[in-house]
Amino acid sequence: MTKCAVTEWSSLEDRKPVHALVANVDLVVTRFDDKVSVLYGQCAHRGALMSDATVSGNNLICGLHGWDFGKISKEHKAGEWPVWQTSLRNPNFSSYAKLCGGFGARVKTADDLEAAIQNALDFDGPGIVEIMSDTELI
Repeated sequence: MTKCAVTEWSSLEDRKPVHALVANVDLVVTRFDDKVSVLYGQCAHRGALMSDATVSGNNLICGLHGWDFGKISKEHKAGEWPVWQTSLRNPNFSSYAKLCGGFGARVKTADDLEAAIQNALDFDGPGIVEIMSDTELI
């Protein structure tokens, strides 16, 4: 895996989303105390840049229409658990997509990202582009 720095840790203000562009893909980088979140940088609902979002607790709130983006925070809140203190293991989302008959790509290098996204867009059906990242670089 080729590592790619997205931004400098020292430049991130706490709970202030910033835009990053890697291989022509918009990302939103948000610092939460001593943790960092890197997500796809456009709202999946309306396409707004998520760097224009506001932060409420540990969630990003889309600046265009107020949609709440968080790490299963609604489920945590419903169970009355702390939002950032649950240890979860992610499945291989790209393999899951393929098992369901969709397109799946697991991207490990910035050089492969643009082609993977184009392949997903060209696929006649649903697809997932799973981006592996190293939070040590953020």
